[in-house]
Amino acid sequence: MGLLLIGAAVVIVLAVIVPAFTGGGSDPAPTVTTGAFGAPGTTAPPAGVTTTVAGQPPTAEEQLGQALQAELGEAGEITSVTAPAGGPVTVTWEIRRAGSPGLTENNARFGVMRIMRAIQESQLSAGGDAPAVRLLGRYQLAGAASPVTVVRLRFDPSTVERGDFDDRDYLEAFELADAAVIHPTFRG
Repeated sequence: MGLLLIGAAVVIVLAVIVPAFTGGGSDPAPTVTTGAFGAPGTTAPPAGVTTTVAGQPPTAEEQLGQALQAELGEAGEITSVTAPAGGPVTVTWEIRRAGSPGLTENNARFGVMRIMRAIQESQLSAGGDAPAVRLLGRYQLAGAASPVTVVRLRFDPSTVERGDFDDRDYLEAFELADAAVIHPTFRG
């Protein structure tokens, strides 16, 4: 008798729950994706085309900023890029806070290596005519109201061309620069 009651309860529960997951009755289950899973295919731009918020093709600086952010990854966030013709490239990025001061300092060092590697691989360095590069790493120190520049580096064109900016050598990131000003919190 007990097994019969359990079986009946299972059948009743299934009769109530299954239609909720299958769309019930003759209505098919919805096929539209939501923002959590990506936009519907009809709203995506054509393959290989990147646009800005205004719908215009990105400028060279915006393209460089996108490439730098892709390379930087979780180590930080690119906040500005200037690359005037014939002038130095200046990149400002926010250093991502990590689980400890040492790990946050590592994010700064990884940021330098990844940004410089992306600049080396960009069209700016094509043909052996690399630009001078200035990097400004910003971080919100304890008690500060807003982020301040904690890493200020300058790389001469020859260093940009010949430097080895491999992540495995991240501990030497600041020393690879031709000029460096590092906040005491990030010296280590």
